[in-house]
Amino acid sequence: MIRSEILQEKDKTQTRLSEECTSIHDYLVKSRIAAEKAAESYGFTLKYAEEIHKIREEHGKAFNANTTAS
Repeated sequence: MIRSEILQEKDKTQTRLSEECTSIHDYLVKSRIAAEKAAESYGFTLKYAEEIHKIREEHGKAFNANTTAS
């Protein structure tokens, strides 16, 4: 199995968050913060929120079209 410094950091962070978080919402908020800090420390940025926003818009349009057609 390939082990990189970034994967080791991810595993360490997931373990820590699993132990300290009290809800899935808490875990998601803290994992996003941790991911942004890790990305910054390795010199890259995360852009997944932009993609999620595009997907949500597309699904929203499809959902609205399906619900108003009835």
